[in-house]
Amino acid sequence: MINSSYADRGALTITIAHITFPMAFVAVVVQSRLRSLDESLIEAAMDLGGRPYHVALDITLTVVGLGVLIAGFAMRRRARPSP
Repeated sequence: MINSSYADRGALTITIAHITFPMAFVAVVVQSRLRSLDESLIEAAMDLGGRPYHVALDITLTVVGLGVLIAGFAMRRRARPSP
């Protein structure tokens, strides 16, 4: 007979592995998008009176957002079990 807490720990371990394994892919995609970010866009927004929070939200998230979205889809795709 299998101990119930052992089975629960196994399911939790697999769930954590399915979440953390694709995070390396997400980090690479987001890092590449951040490297391609043009610093002059941020400086121009700050020069025009943008607050740092709004500049980060409007400029940085807009540029990096597509990479985050793609990485999220890839992470979701890899986390699904095969049929």
